[in-house]
Amino acid sequence: MQIKPLWDYVLIEEVEAPEVSELGIIIPNGVDVEPSNRGTIAEASEKSVLKKGDDVLFKPHLFDEIVIERKKYRFGKEEHVVAIVS
Repeated sequence: MQIKPLWDYVLIEEVEAPEVSELGIIIPNGVDVEPSNRGTIAEASEKSVLKKGDDVLFKPHLFDEIVIERKKYRFGKEEHVVAIVS
């Protein structure tokens, strides 16, 4: 399936949360952790400043979570992406 965002929308593939926290604590499966705020641009509109493959930080509560072919993505407006990580 091919998805091409229109206008100023982007599709972000979330970076999986680590199974071990920064302090070395093992996080068991099934435990709810805050949604990730980091991801990789999967698709962006042609007018977008963001390009496919850019690592970004975004406001997760402003993006819709969607599943495409068993992969989790976030879909939302480009203006809610706050930084490009290099």
